[in-house]
Amino acid sequence: MNYPDQPREPLSPVKLAFLKLQEAEARIRELEAEQSGPIAIVGIGCRFPDAEEGPDSYWRLLSDRHCAISDGMQDRLRTTDGVVQLPDSARGAALLKQVDLFDPQHFGISPREAAAMDPQQRLLLEVSWEALEHAGIDPFSLYQTRAGVYIGITSHDYAQLQTRGGNLKELHPHSAVGVASSIAAGRIAYTLGLHGPAISIDTACSSSLVAVHLASEALRRQECSMALAGGVNLILAPEASVAFAQAGMLSASGTCAPFLSSADGFVRGEGCGIVVLKRLKDSEAAGDRILAVILGSAVNQDGPSSGLTAPNGLAQQALLREAHRRAGIAPEEVRYVEAHGTGTKLGDPVESEALGAVFAGRSEKLAIGSVKANVGHLEAAAGVAGLIKLVLSLVHGEIPGQLMRRGLSEYIRWDELPLELPAETSAWMPIAGRRIGGVSSFGFSGTNAHVVVEGWSSEEDQREVPEGSDVLMISARTEGSLRRLAEKYSMYLRETTWNWSEICHTASVGRAALAERLAVVAGSRDEAAEKLSDWLSGKAANGVYRGHVKAARRGNQGQTDELTPEAFAELFAQGGDVNWKRRGAGKGLRRAELPIYPFERERYWFKERSLDREEAPMISLGSTEAKPHLEDLRFLLTDASDEERLGIIRNFLRGEIAKVLEMNVSAELREDKPLAEMGMDSLMALELKHSVQQSSGVMLPANFMFEYPTIQQAAAYLNAMIGSNQKEPRSLTHSADYEDIAL
Repeated sequence: MNYPDQPREPLSPVKLAFLKLQEAEARIRELEAEQSGPIAIVGIGCRFPDAEEGPDSYWRLLSDRHCAISDGMQDRLRTTDGVVQLPDSARGAALLKQVDLFDPQHFGISPREAAAMDPQQRLLLEVSWEALEHAGIDPFSLYQTRAGVYIGITSHDYAQLQTRGGNLKELHPHSAVGVASSIAAGRIAYTLGLHGPAISIDTACSSSLVAVHLASEALRRQECSMALAGGVNLILAPEASVAFAQAGMLSASGTCAPFLSSADGFVRGEGCGIVVLKRLKDSEAAGDRILAVILGSAVNQDGPSSGLTAPNGLAQQALLREAHRRAGIAPEEVRYVEAHGTGTKLGDPVESEALGAVFAGRSEKLAIGSVKANVGHLEAAAGVAGLIKLVLSLVHGEIPGQLMRRGLSEYIRWDELPLELPAETSAWMPIAGRRIGGVSSFGFSGTNAHVVVEGWSSEEDQREVPEGSDVLMISARTEGSLRRLAEKYSMYLRETTWNWSEICHTASVGRAALAERLAVVAGSRDEAAEKLSDWLSGKAANGVYRGHVKAARRGNQGQTDELTPEAFAELFAQGGDVNWKRRGAGKGLRRAELPIYPFERERYWFKERSLDREEAPMISLGSTEAKPHLEDLRFLLTDASDEERLGIIRNFLRGEIAKVLEMNVSAELREDKPLAEMGMDSLMALELKHSVQQSSGVMLPANFMFEYPTIQQAAAYLNAMIGSNQKEPRSLTHSADYEDIAL
């Protein structure tokens, strides 16, 4: 029986206060959950010694227990610095190949600026791009988002090299920007157009893991929407190696043997690693491929110890306990720890005792290891190298065997501590259904970091996705890169087990659409691989669409109607604006792991000059006067017909711009391409303005090259300003009358 609504009695003040208290408590719990929520690792970019092709090559190195250490340091420094003799203990190292190579035009950087840039900055740009591609994220899609950048970087070798032997004369404004540590993070943010925090971090050896911790905390506080975090280290000058050798820190045997009896010091190493981080709930909503999850992390400081650079075991214990507390797990739930493990007789026993104290009372021993045995001590990049090893171990469900040399260290109480150093690769057995590991990184600054990571699995990863006719979209900056990328896809499609629809979906929404484009319509991976092979060999390939577009960026606001795969392929190849994300919406498609972009890398290095110091010329710093030019535009225009004038001005501008950018005129400069996309910045634009103004006799506006950003536009403006009498340029000031010159 229904009764009419009866008026309710008002709640008493006590009940109202109780309800308000319940609401406040619920909100506090919600905020606390956000502040401690898991952080997903969705992408990895890395170049490590003998593993420079990304995460897969790194995992092969670890699985094969390969050692990348050699005695190549002396040859490296002979090439970069002319050094021919090093202390014996400084000759061993794990080095990258060809660290002087870079693809500046991919990032809109001129050859001139590239030569002034620390190779560490160049490496960070390329590896950050690779990390985003590994995550299935179009780097262009981050423009004006609140993505953040956190980079560990400590060395300044390139700056030291540039200022030796009278080279000050070769310095220019880009030299200062090119070697500044702050720019390491800032340049990534600038290149991608990010608005989140961009921070370079120097805590010595712990820098990159501290960067990961800070990025994770910033995500939890919603200071950024996603983050790139990691670090870099290159060895280009001898000073640090000599100092470490004199301090007795380097291995006399040229090996790195963490926790072993043969441990006699560390070996220096190079590398770069970047991880892409998101809040877990955001990653799941975006359909990201989640590799692992950061449960919690902590950073602390040794404080007073037996020496400034000496470790503090009690501080390490406190660090581990705080990281576990923040992760919400007990130490006995952890199966493996990637230790700092430098291979020194002091550091390894101290770390072992700290681990033993925190993990005491376990029913089974804690497996430990250190990747420094494989790739040396990467210093600023050491922490992220360990983190990536841990993540890959979780992804593959295996704990790689430690690279062994002789027996276990006699300075570690192996019989009493709950620790083991596995010599062979073993399956990662879950504890209470979970696979959890940790990674430590300790800086000789005294700053320590530890991160707790859990493996990830989802029912979504096991589901079946229907396949059918679809479009694979491939693009590159140059035709050469496009062919190399097509070759990589042709091989990949024959080997991968990823679903064809998810491959096509990731290629459309997870890759930047560059100028040279190729689209393949096929019903399966095998069919697409066959069509790519035909196209590469010059055969007629039905369903393959090739195009070139001027605009590199892909819009997402265009057509949304259901078009045929052939129509989508044609639109992509010709630069049509299609809402690619909407095309895959509602299908539950994951981000597949696809081939990574093949950069066109060439050598860029500062101008090396050997000067006798007594005869070195005095250097005038800060002068903005333009250098005199041999060609005078007014002279070149003498007696030129009206039809010839514009062509002469264009050729003149091409030559002047090529000088400023230090670029090959015929190969690189296009008259319709904005100069900013070729690396023209405000410093170069000012220099160009002075030279053109001097040669033309025309007073140019201060922002001349930004108001008229292409050679075509600048030439049209100059042609109008110089006038019909080639010997007497118009004495007109810049005004709005000339803003809308027909081009």
